[in-house]
Amino acid sequence: MLITPALLASLNVTRSQFAARVNTLVARMATDDSLVLLACIRLYAFQTQDEKRIDATVHDNGVGFQYMDAKFGGRMARLLNNGEVVFAHNMPRLRRMARKYRNQLAYLSFRKEQRAREDKALAAITPAVEVAPQTLRSAA
Repeated sequence: MLITPALLASLNVTRSQFAARVNTLVARMATDDSLVLLACIRLYAFQTQDEKRIDATVHDNGVGFQYMDAKFGGRMARLLNNGEVVFAHNMPRLRRMARKYRNQLAYLSFRKEQRAREDKALAAITPAVEVAPQTLRSAA
């Protein structure tokens, strides 16, 4: 993922703030297995449906796994999404992959914060609407 001025502006952060987030993530992923596993799941979410189906990268869209990581990353993410165990011998490779995609992960981190702020602002200006139960009709 290229860190362009437009991308930084869309996140409302400076290049140094983005770099600091990247450094923090890399440092945490060096010791936090759960963060590495979450990174794998988040990256897999950016694979398109056809890429997930064939365990490969076919779209050059700058997000998700690159071709060389798609099969392994996809397999690990599916295990995690199904509540299965990822064995310890897979962690070094997952950790290297997470570090490789650090810019995407930092972007996702900023986007998550941005969405939370937007949701909070929207909730503050949206009046609460109450619907009486008798006004709802069932589809039956």
